Formats: sequence, structure tokens, C-alpha cells
Amino acid sequence: MIHLIDKIKVRDEKKIESYAIKNKLQLYKLAIGVAKDYYDNKTQYSSLQDALSRCVIGNLMRQYNQNDDELDNSDDFGLEQEAEIILDHIEKFNDLFENGKYIDAAYFAVASPKNILSNIETLYRFKNISEKIEMDAKTDPLMVYCEAMIDSASSNFKPDEAISLECIKIALKYNKLETLSRWIAFRKLTFSIEAGKYIEEYSKFNFKNPKNSIELALFVYNECNAISRAALCLAKLGNLKKH
Repeated sequence: MIHLIDKIKVRDEKKIESYAIKNKLQLYKLAIGVAKDYYDNKTQYSSLQDALSRCVIGNLMRQYNQNDDELDNSDDFGLEQEAEIILDHIEKFNDLFENGKYIDAAYFAVASPKNILSNIETLYRFKNISEKIEMDAKTDPLMVYCEAMIDSASSNFKPDEAISLECIKIALKYNKLETLSRWIAFRKLTFSIEAGKYIEEYSKFNFKNPKNSIELALFVYNECNAISRAALCLAKLGNLKKH
């Protein structure tokens, strides 16, 4: 029996090692492709670092989604092992957060198995830090968390209305209208009338180009079938054309 257990242990260790090598090679391949696209001006990102960061996040999400499928379908892992993986991830996240490594914690949370840390409770933890310390968009863990989570949203996971609204608020706090436009265009958010109102309200402070935020609000209202709100946006756009 002991000999059999040792064999199983060795087999599992080799399997984990194989996964690690495979993921590393895949990441290198993705990074090379992203760098080539960036220098060929085929990417939407402002810097190579930004493009590579998105590549890493995307790879992590695919890796964990793949692991989720294997946990669901494989006879080698049971519910105990699945729970252990999730609890271990939460523990590591808490360690990062409690040690003040908020940016690392933000990326780690987004890469959590089964999106266990992509929730409103985790978001509020980062929001609490964001409200206490003055930061910019690059160092604010709430912005990092929201941007990483929304950019990695897929058919398997899409933020709900509450999370989407909070992500919209933090993006507009830092005037990241282009980021918000990308989220909306690719339908990464769950739209709501309240979200549309918040974006529409932002047009009052977007002195350079209020039209952009009104158009985004109009798109959201149309998605929510909020006809009266959409009509008001159209009227505002008409008035802007006259000036």
C-alpha cells in the first residue's frame, strides 16, 4: 500500500511539473507574439509593459480555467483537493494583502481558481485601502484589481451590476475614459441604468470632450432598454452639435 501511495505521489508531482513547463513555454510564446504586435502597431495598448501585463493576466486566467475544468472532470482530484487549492489561494492572497503588497494581491485575486476572489467583498477590501491612501491610477490597488478583472472577463465569468458599477466609478475617478470605452465596446460589464447615469453625470466634468461620455451613457441605456434616458442623451448630443 505504501509503495502504491509513493507511486501516486511521484505521478502527481510529474504531472504538476509538466503543467508548469507547459505554461511557461506558452507564456514565452504569448509574450513574443504580443511584443511583435506592439512593435507592428497592431495592439491597442499604450506601452509594451502594459501589453505584456495583459498577456500575463490572460495566460493566468486561461491556466486557472483549464485547471478548473480538470478539477471538475478528472478522477485524479476530488472535492477535498479542489477545496485545498482554493483555500490555499485565499490564504496566499490574505498574506499578500496583510503585508501591504496590494498590487500583487490584486493580480493574485483576479487569477483565483473559479474566480473565487472576483467578488464585491474583495473589491471593497481594495476600495477601503484606496480611500485611505492618496494614489495614482498605476499604484491604486482598486484600479489595478478592477482593470485586471474586467479585462480578463469572459463568457465563463462576467462581473455583476454591483462590481461593474464600482469598476466604472474608479475608472472615471482617474479619467480613464478610453479604458471604460474598451470595457463597454467589448461588453465586459453588466450594464445597468445606474451605471449609465454615472457615466452621463461624468460628462459635466469632462470639459474637453463631454460628447464621449454621453455617447457611452447612450450605449448603456440602449443595452438596458432605458428609452427615456436614451432620448435625453440624444437631445444632449444634439445640443452639443449646435455649439
